[in-house]
Amino acid sequence: MSATAERLVDRIAEVVRHRLPAGVSPEYFAHHYPDHWSRGAVFYLGFSLVASRRRRSQLFSELISTVTRIVVANDGMCSYDICMFNNETIGLADAVNTIVTNTANVDVRAVDTQTYYAAVPVVTSEEFLRLPQPRSTV
Repeated sequence: MSATAERLVDRIAEVVRHRLPAGVSPEYFAHHYPDHWSRGAVFYLGFSLVASRRRRSQLFSELISTVTRIVVANDGMCSYDICMFNNETIGLADAVNTIVTNTANVDVRAVDTQTYYAAVPVVTSEEFLRLPQPRSTV
């Protein structure tokens, strides 16, 4: 792994342990994973941003493999989310599953689904017509 990737992974390992993003319930993890929670062995990997020119590099695979090894070394659990587009169109869940299970003997499964909706007033003003149309998150 490159020095840059190692620094990135070290920083992520510091951040993901027991620090849940807003909107993610600590009570959920304390209830469903009480042993892991009490030991500080709950990891949450909220997102990964990869520049389009680097998408074919091994950085993402290295990151996921390294986080997997950290979780396993801590007898922990890691939770993450994948948006519908990346899950259904890109196949990211399958890719992550392959990387994780090739790295360690772990069980990977979907535990919840959340769908986001948008309510936008229907208007026909010139100003509204100039607004950009919704687009993919990728």
